[in-house]
Amino acid sequence: MELTKNKAALRKQLREKLAGLPENDLRQADLQILRNILALEEYGRSGVIFCFVGVGREIDTRPVIQEALTAGKRVAVPKCIAKGLMEAYEITRLSDLEEGFFGLLEPGPHCPAVSREQIDLILVPCLSCDRQGYRLGQGGGYYDRFLARGPFTGAVLCRETMLSPEIPHGDHDIPVSIVVTDKAVYRNGSLEQSEYNRKRVRGTHESQSDDSL
Repeated sequence: MELTKNKAALRKQLREKLAGLPENDLRQADLQILRNILALEEYGRSGVIFCFVGVGREIDTRPVIQEALTAGKRVAVPKCIAKGLMEAYEITRLSDLEEGFFGLLEPGPHCPAVSREQIDLILVPCLSCDRQGYRLGQGGGYYDRFLARGPFTGAVLCRETMLSPEIPHGDHDIPVSIVVTDKAVYRNGSLEQSEYNRKRVRGTHESQSDDSL
């Protein structure tokens, strides 16, 4: 009960924080998250990707989905089939999506189901997460139940500004091994700098060297 209360209080704080962030900053972060996803080894070798479709102020994953489809990968997205339960259905174009439960974009009725055994990489949403991969979702438990049916190779997507030092968790909570933000990639809690950051650091060092001449 205490864990549930702690999560609810943190969820409220984070929703307020997200609502106050500038829209342009959110979308710039989303573009960098896209670049960091495309640079993942796990993405490169995946044939079937399961990806949520962000709405509102969530991370906009439609560019990720389009890039994957253009690269010839199969893409599945979640569809709610009952309260707290979802399954994966394949889309071949973004126009296959239509509004479903809670205003979410879901595969249309013509889209075929994809078994969890076929999924190579799952991209997981969160309201916030910590660097160890423990996540705080919207509270419906859909992804907790889906991930429990794994194991999956998963990456949780989170803007760096929405990262938390620690997410309250219990024995039933399953951490995601990879955390992708706009600033870096974290694997099992350890920093793996993104290519973007490596270039930025190199550029800073080169600028400093020029200034010293």
